[in-house]
Amino acid sequence: MITISISQDEELLSVIDKIVTSTQPEIRLVVPNGARILESVENFSLIKREAEAAGKTVSVATGDPRARSFAQAAGLAVFAVSLQSYEENELNYFRPRMSDILPPSAFIKHSQPPDQEVAPTMHFIKEPKVQRAPAKLEEIKEEHEILDRKEFFPKTEVTQIKNDEEEKIPVAAKISFRAVVHKLESWPILLVIGGALAAVVVAYALFFSPRAELSIVPRSDDFSSNFTFNVAVNPGAEDIAGQSVEIEKEGVGEVSASGSAVVEDKATGTVKIFNAYSSAPQTLVDTTRLVSQDGKLFRTSATVVIPGATIEDGEIIPSSIDVPVIAGEPGSEYNIGPATFSIPGFQGTPKYTKFYGRSSVAMSGGAKGTVKVITAEDVKKAEEAATKDVLAQAEKEFAEKIPDGFLLLDDAKFMNQETLSNQETDDKADSVKAVSKVKIRALLFREEDIHVKINAMLSEQFSAQVEPVADSVKIDYTVPSLDLDKGTMKLAVNVNEKVAWKVDVEDIKQQIAGKSEEEIKKIIGSRSDIASGVVTFRPGWADTAPEDISRITIKLLSN
Repeated sequence: MITISISQDEELLSVIDKIVTSTQPEIRLVVPNGARILESVENFSLIKREAEAAGKTVSVATGDPRARSFAQAAGLAVFAVSLQSYEENELNYFRPRMSDILPPSAFIKHSQPPDQEVAPTMHFIKEPKVQRAPAKLEEIKEEHEILDRKEFFPKTEVTQIKNDEEEKIPVAAKISFRAVVHKLESWPILLVIGGALAAVVVAYALFFSPRAELSIVPRSDDFSSNFTFNVAVNPGAEDIAGQSVEIEKEGVGEVSASGSAVVEDKATGTVKIFNAYSSAPQTLVDTTRLVSQDGKLFRTSATVVIPGATIEDGEIIPSSIDVPVIAGEPGSEYNIGPATFSIPGFQGTPKYTKFYGRSSVAMSGGAKGTVKVITAEDVKKAEEAATKDVLAQAEKEFAEKIPDGFLLLDDAKFMNQETLSNQETDDKADSVKAVSKVKIRALLFREEDIHVKINAMLSEQFSAQVEPVADSVKIDYTVPSLDLDKGTMKLAVNVNEKVAWKVDVEDIKQQIAGKSEEEIKKIIGSRSDIASGVVTFRPGWADTAPEDISRITIKLLSN
């Protein structure tokens, strides 16, 4: 056996915890006068019940009559302790209160001589000490004998209080009582005490009143469906409204030539030769000489026939023909700009001034010595530079043009890019320039419009017992056909989501009220709308759900 001493301010929960966690099967509680657990007999009943649940046997040792009465009423064994160790005023504190648990014909033990007037007693006013002789051994023995006979209190001489005797309380005593209360300014003390008691009552009700919490996972099933919609810039009644987005961007990349070669190339070009001499045609054979005004010699590259001039109203209107020419010598000095040419072969004749040539563009290709040459790598770098810059810019600007709320599918987007360079491999030039043109087009739609259509169709397919699970919808889109010129698109939609069975919470509360954990498990297992459930009882000693369904909480969890 182990003895556990309880302090006056010790809480009930602390006492129960000491009992339950004790390693000894037999426990004796030593309860002092005025201990907090003396608030009600229910506290001792809880001590007995929790002790038995833990396999403990508890007895109470106390000199407090109130503690003995409560312990015996709860069915606990009681051992009396000598009252000599307690002051007289402490005994007076409890003796009047014992009348609360006596039958209606209450009796009060005389602690003063009968001829002395009875002074009123209040629990918060401590009476002055009264010297009394130590109790005799016979009195203590008698008290033990009385307890052994299962009586609540020691036998004492008692006198029934009559109403007329209550009227004999002197006025002076009443005035003294009021004065003391006023002096102590009792109303704030009473407020504090009242508030503390209220908090204790609320905590007691919350902690010790049985509660049940049932966590339920509703049954859920996978649901899949397929739909087809038409998206159009100019939609019909059943179509989804679409919107076209288009952008064009051009980029340029230029790279210096990295190759070189030793060459002797002659400049080439085109000269237009005029006939202002007569209406008769004139033939010029291949290699006919042409001389520019600055003395550069070129020769025709082909035999040509210059048409005859036209004569109108006696005036000659010259005719002309384009003739390819080549410089007489290699070198870049023959890369001359637009010029006027004469034909030395007609010099000294009237034709010399009537047949002449003119070029509108510069000659090119003339070179001599080491020159720069365009390589295949030069062309590739120029095209890459042009493509990279323009593609990134086009994608960025295209993304910025997509309106909020619209969805762009990869299959509904078309991009075209064309890149050209002004030089080819082995061309003699200082640099190569590439131009890249990008065009992006797409047909967009509002995803919200699709959701509205889908929800309307799904609501017709769902039964009244199920509902969609939030955030479980997964939608996949494909584009079987697309016509950007007409602004139309066929959209195939596959919908996958979870649907949960609807659970009648109030019906479940009615079913499990007053049921044990095993009974609740059977109820949950028998329902087709519930996948699983876990029940928890509070406080820990409760083993059934309360009958009051307002004290049952049901939580619906997602799967």
